[in-house]
Amino acid sequence: MSPRRHLLTAGAVWVVLSILGIVVVAGLQIIPVIASREAAIENQAFVLLTAVSVPVLMLVVVGLVYAALRFRAPGGTVGGSSGGMADVIVDGPPIHSHRATVQPGTPSARAARTARPTAAGIALVRK
Repeated sequence: MSPRRHLLTAGAVWVVLSILGIVVVAGLQIIPVIASREAAIENQAFVLLTAVSVPVLMLVVVGLVYAALRFRAPGGTVGGSSGGMADVIVDGPPIHSHRATVQPGTPSARAARTARPTAAGIALVRK
């Protein structure tokens, strides 16, 4: 499935759930009892703000659920063996980087990277 197809599918689900959520929210009585004129205005404001926030919530929920269901790691066996190792996920090959761009990981280099900002921060606090 192409990335465009994934986006269209998730977008269609989001639109449908957003419309359903707004319809449900519009029919709710959020404030328990409307006993004054101001309470009716307040209730309308709560319903409006909740209806506006439903699409944002649905965007997050649909994005998380769609990604969790659609982009799972495939199940299977390790190394083609079927000796009780079904549905085990193993790490992929290591990622190699360009040595010139990687910071040295020696303890003295780490201490120097930590000490400089710390000393500058202490100097600023003392001023």
